[in-house]
Amino acid sequence: HDNSTNAFVCTCITGFTNTGTAANVVCQDTCTAPNGGCDPNAPCTHDKSTNAVVCTCKSGFINTGSATSVVCKDTCTVNNGGCDPTAVCTHAESTNAVVCICKTGFTNTGSAASVVCKDTCNINNGGCDPTAVCTHDISTNAVACACKTGFTNTGSSGSVVCQDTCTINNGGCNPSAVCKHDSSTNAAVCSCNTGYTNVGSVGSVVCQDTCTAPNGGCDPHAPCTHDKSTNAVVCTCKTGYTNVGSATNVVCKDTSIPNNGGHNHNGPYTHGNGRNHRVWKCKTGYTNIGTHRRAVCIDTCTARNGGCDPNAACTHDKSTNAVVCTCKAGFTNVGSASNVECKDTSTINHGGHDPNAVPTHGKGTNGRVWKCKTGYTNIGTHDRAVCIDTCTIKNGGCHRHAVCLHRKSTHAVVCTCRNGYTNTGSAKRVVCEDSCTARNGGCDRNAPCTHGKLTNGVVCTCKTGYTNVGSATNVLCKDTSTINHGGRDRNAVSTHGKGTNARVWQCKTGFTNVGTHDRAVCIDTCTIKNGGCHRHAVCLHRKWTHAVFCACRSGYTNTGSAKRVVCEDSCTARNGGCDRSGTCTHDRSTNAVVCTCKTGYTNVGSATNVLCK
Repeated sequence: HDNSTNAFVCTCITGFTNTGTAANVVCQDTCTAPNGGCDPNAPCTHDKSTNAVVCTCKSGFINTGSATSVVCKDTCTVNNGGCDPTAVCTHAESTNAVVCICKTGFTNTGSAASVVCKDTCNINNGGCDPTAVCTHDISTNAVACACKTGFTNTGSSGSVVCQDTCTINNGGCNPSAVCKHDSSTNAAVCSCNTGYTNVGSVGSVVCQDTCTAPNGGCDPHAPCTHDKSTNAVVCTCKTGYTNVGSATNVVCKDTSIPNNGGHNHNGPYTHGNGRNHRVWKCKTGYTNIGTHRRAVCIDTCTARNGGCDPNAACTHDKSTNAVVCTCKAGFTNVGSASNVECKDTSTINHGGHDPNAVPTHGKGTNGRVWKCKTGYTNIGTHDRAVCIDTCTIKNGGCHRHAVCLHRKSTHAVVCTCRNGYTNTGSAKRVVCEDSCTARNGGCDRNAPCTHGKLTNGVVCTCKTGYTNVGSATNVLCKDTSTINHGGRDRNAVSTHGKGTNARVWQCKTGFTNVGTHDRAVCIDTCTIKNGGCHRHAVCLHRKWTHAVFCACRSGYTNTGSAKRVVCEDSCTARNGGCDRSGTCTHDRSTNAVVCTCKTGYTNVGSATNVLCK
């Protein structure tokens, strides 16, 4: 009731807005009048207890305003949608919910719901070979594998396989050079073998037989040859010349005279010191057991083994006949060429054998033979083992899609299938098959199996018509039509077409289909040409049925019918309901009817019920 006149007054309840006049109150659901004043990205609803208007941002949007003044902004534009700094914030196609996807070069180590992006290179070396360095492409940041110094890629740019450079064509070294690694940088270094000299440079080693380079530095009367066992340069005086220098600095001098002066055939003469009288001494390889005046020369090797080490054999040089001491089998010279000292080879630096070799005894002869430790392969001989990592030889015998590794405890070779491949053989005989061909890579039967471009890992993607209801790491595909109304408009209902009984979709009452029967897109009928209502009418929906009905705007009166509303200026229809002594006009702001008593008349009613007297 009006406080002054006690006349009844109609006021819309909470959640409804008067779209009529003060005298003719028409209450419309506030949410149907321009979305209840909510942000375009906030559906208008009502509080269950008070029915007050509630504005709630849609999925994928966040309120940057307040509870009473909701302002919806794309969540991805606010702190990257809460995603990891190295993730890209996007939206799911069906729900528009925020989806965080790690940028190229980063891998999700969290879950689909809580994405944590970590540099891919920090996870199992980015899937690179153990002897490769994981880096990132400068332009795309994609993972790039590069072999470490001293290793060479024997795979491809997309599948890098690093092998010891020295095991590939001798590391590019000269055939007479040995390939080794620099102790500080591990770079391949070429060093000429014993008996050869580098006539190139440090960066381009060219090995030439030392004897072909000015007679190997030997005396002009000493031919240059090589030691049979070590291939070291040996300078030996020609026949008729004697080394008057040393074993390491050979100086050849002619010492012969005619008929040997009647002395022992093996004793040439010399001149004595001081008086310069003639004395006799034995030729090289012989020892005088007589006197200076009457030399008796015997083979030096028969006199106390020629002065050689007890474990050395005494022989003569073929060209000079000088005594040559050679350590027996199983012994090594730890002295020099001129002072041979023989030591048991097995007690010296692992017997001179590869550090990865171990001695055993041969069958039958019980002689010592050498074999490589587990995980190494002998490319030398039983007598001189050269052990290299088995994995560097034809990938250790592993399948071409497997990586050759070693067990930590035994160092035995282990073949492990690369990312994206599955072992269809056994633990002992690994056969790597494309995971996608082996039981669809473990993917859901409605998810085709593919491979990731960067890591080649298995990627499961639901087929068209199916939606992943699991996670990024555990894909479970469900018929989309059974999820959230089949992905169709929530205001559509399915029926069956006549004749074919095929499923077709039509919009609910109050909505109009602007799509097709197969893919209905339902929008509020009132938004299409005002729902067919008169231009001075408001298109509304009935509360219970949601059917469209037309209500004349404030200041207009229906002169048609309930089904066919025709809105005419209320002032022209029975004076707008005003007293016959009143004038009908319109409020400038609301266009509502305003009744004003004519001059000479006074309103004895109220503001909403004018009575002129």
